[in-house]
Amino acid sequence: GAGGGETPGPSSVKAPLRICPSQRVSTSDDVAAVMYWLQDAFDYLAMGNFPYASSYILNGDGLLPPYPFRVACSGAIADPALAEKGGDAI
Repeated sequence: GAGGGETPGPSSVKAPLRICPSQRVSTSDDVAAVMYWLQDAFDYLAMGNFPYASSYILNGDGLLPPYPFRVACSGAIADPALAEKGGDAI
């Protein structure tokens, strides 16, 4: 890798995403599955990113806040020290 370091492997995505230790991320297929899972989450947030609360994406089974994309990318999830504060893992 750059600077003479070791090239990151598939398991290197676990820590930054706070994926539970019991979840396997050891192959390129595992990394692709995580990537698509994240992409789906952001796709749904974007589709439901209205300036008002809405249950559109949740089919009436709950309510997303106004601008849920902003909410998801702020607060606790944006805190790089969340893990040290006992934050939940994925």
